[in-house]
Amino acid sequence: MSPARLSRSPSVPTPHVAIPRPALTGRAAVVIAVAVALALELVPSPVDAARRGRKSAIAETAPQLATSGTVCPPWIPASLPCRGGVDAVVTIVEAADFECPYCLRVQPTLDRLLEQFPDQVRIVWLDHPLSFHKRARSAAIAAQAAHQQGRFWDYHARLVAAPRALDAADLLGHAQALGLDIKRFEVDVADLAIAARVDRAGRVAAALGLSGTPNFLINGVKLGGAQPYEKFEQAVKEAISAAARHTTAGKRGLGLLAATACDRAPEVGPGLVAWLMLEADPPVGDAKAAGGADRARRPAAGDKPDDQIWNVPVDPIHDQILGDSTKALVTIVEFSDFQCPFCSRAAA
Repeated sequence: MSPARLSRSPSVPTPHVAIPRPALTGRAAVVIAVAVALALELVPSPVDAARRGRKSAIAETAPQLATSGTVCPPWIPASLPCRGGVDAVVTIVEAADFECPYCLRVQPTLDRLLEQFPDQVRIVWLDHPLSFHKRARSAAIAAQAAHQQGRFWDYHARLVAAPRALDAADLLGHAQALGLDIKRFEVDVADLAIAARVDRAGRVAAALGLSGTPNFLINGVKLGGAQPYEKFEQAVKEAISAAARHTTAGKRGLGLLAATACDRAPEVGPGLVAWLMLEADPPVGDAKAAGGADRARRPAAGDKPDDQIWNVPVDPIHDQILGDSTKALVTIVEFSDFQCPFCSRAAA
């Protein structure tokens, strides 16, 4: 199989709008994602001053969330709504369903968490409309359509406040009440790509072990159901404590999440990082435990060479970059080790 070609990536973090990403699957994507995420912070960046100065630039390019007043960090995939601290050390993935009464019940608890830990916690929304909730999928698609205009959390708030108003006319009415561009909203609601995104999110939730709703991963550690506030508070404090040694070592962002999630939840952490970094499907269980057969498809005679062009995200603040990334037509991602003799040979 021939090496995949790499396309030039933007040199500046892009706005938080929907951008297609490669649909990598299986354990190869997990290994790549975790390796890159862990490697991001191994070498201190020579542009620490620029990083501090760039926070305002990131805030300008990412859409403001009127409900929370925060922005998503650049490493969160554009299709995933999030709220909370942009430099938070705890990432809570919330798998939820707009027709689920327990999902509605837990929202005040999550709001309280963000009030108590405004800079330390972020919440990432993962659509998980259950099949027996007949209006949940259409509500999720409508909320994603609002997300296309940077208003997911405002739309989310209206759905939570009026849980029975989920018919097509109601969903349109919410958009009108928020002053959204209705023509664009209707186009996005009918967009099969957005519907496919919602469906795939449900499969990702199942692959991460989040079978029902609401379900949560707190830096990779599962917490299920509409638990009392004290349960969430305890879980968050434990996650902050566990992350402390990694932040002391210089980890942050996706590198921090990779380190903490893989430490505390090794059965979930790698898949979680792969999904967040590449929007890759997490592996579903262990192949041998599932029946002995390798789930991954092996190359067969006559297969065409893999000439897929992958878009490799480049972060000029956190990544160590050689060359002018604004003009380069090819991006080479190097996986390396400072004690490896072959790595030093390649550098020459």
